[in-house]
Amino acid sequence: MIRNDIYTHYKGNDYQFKCIALPLNEVEDQSCLVPKGTARYYENDRDIPLYFHNGVWLIDSDLPHVIYQSEANYGTDKVWAREVDDFFGYKEKDGRYIKNGLH
Repeated sequence: MIRNDIYTHYKGNDYQFKCIALPLNEVEDQSCLVPKGTARYYENDRDIPLYFHNGVWLIDSDLPHVIYQSEANYGTDKVWAREVDDFFGYKEKDGRYIKNGLH
């Protein structure tokens, strides 16, 4: 995946890949973290804080997340977060397995 590439969800909507954010607990010295807003967790109305440190995006979660943006939010700061395993996972639909996230 390359930053700013456009990917199509299996339902047809386009999304722009931004980055993969690592869990915040991966950084021992959190005094140097730079707050970078929030990402909306894709399944609900919960916003998750994002940080930046030494060239790495971090998310206040125990799992890495894909950070992406919907077409409706291009040109804004609004981004979405989805766990990496779910983003790249598969879903059963009509007896077939299809990519759950983007492709």
